[in-house]
Amino acid sequence: MRALVFSGGGAKIHYHAGAASALFPRARYDLLAGVSAGALVAAHLAQFGFGRETQASISLTRQVKRLRTKDVLEPWPFIGRLAGLWRSSFYSSEPLQELVKREISVKKVRESGRLLRIGAVNMHSGELSAFTEACPNLHDAILASAAYPAILEPVSFGGAVFIDGGVRAYTPIGAVIAAGATEIDVVLPESSRASVMSRTREDALAVAGRAVDLMLNEIMAKDLQLADLHNALVRAGAGRGGKRLVTVTVIRPSRGLGVDMFDFESPKALEAFDRGVEDARRVLVARDEDRA
Repeated sequence: MRALVFSGGGAKIHYHAGAASALFPRARYDLLAGVSAGALVAAHLAQFGFGRETQASISLTRQVKRLRTKDVLEPWPFIGRLAGLWRSSFYSSEPLQELVKREISVKKVRESGRLLRIGAVNMHSGELSAFTEACPNLHDAILASAAYPAILEPVSFGGAVFIDGGVRAYTPIGAVIAAGATEIDVVLPESSRASVMSRTREDALAVAGRAVDLMLNEIMAKDLQLADLHNALVRAGAGRGGKRLVTVTVIRPSRGLGVDMFDFESPKALEAFDRGVEDARRVLVARDEDRA
């Protein structure tokens, strides 16, 4: 089983879309997965059945390129961020709620034939949950996965309150391996080294995004180690019961994108799309050479 996995990243969703436009039409991905911004990408692609990969990537590209920050969050009425002193977030998630309900058809996802895994964290227990295409509250699960702590509202459903999946896992690799995937392509909009923060913005939103950016670098490294641990256990004889070795290919930029997490229309964010295309194509060329 082949899986395509997208990490979080806020406005770096442009990189995801660029990479997906190169990857998705070239392979049969049985399973799509993501957390935070990656959950939006995975769910969007999961609406398209096998044989419609090109249409899926075109649709995703169109959607992401017209994204604006106001489509994701907006200040609370009257007193703006001050409302965060008694509300659950400093911004209202209403624009994102409307976007998800408008752009993601639960019916299409369930009829596409593809599997889906969306990661979100139970705010009270701290546990990471992986919601599937069969989740009765799929829209809520996607919104919960993108509920960036303190910035966007936590999401309540199924008797629990959930927040951004990136709090525990930058990528849902564990859930993908558990689902049976053996060939996994992971799109990470982060280089192996922390990027340099833009000096053009040092407001509270930019500082919060930068702080989480740095923390996610550590979480991301641990996520990738899960596959190594899985393979080590299988080689040690723990593979009985159907467990198989997994191959993970990471698509990531060689240097930081310099994208502010919540500046969806910035030139840097738009440039990230082309970087995603280039990096994905480089991986595809290397893969073709290995097979030759």
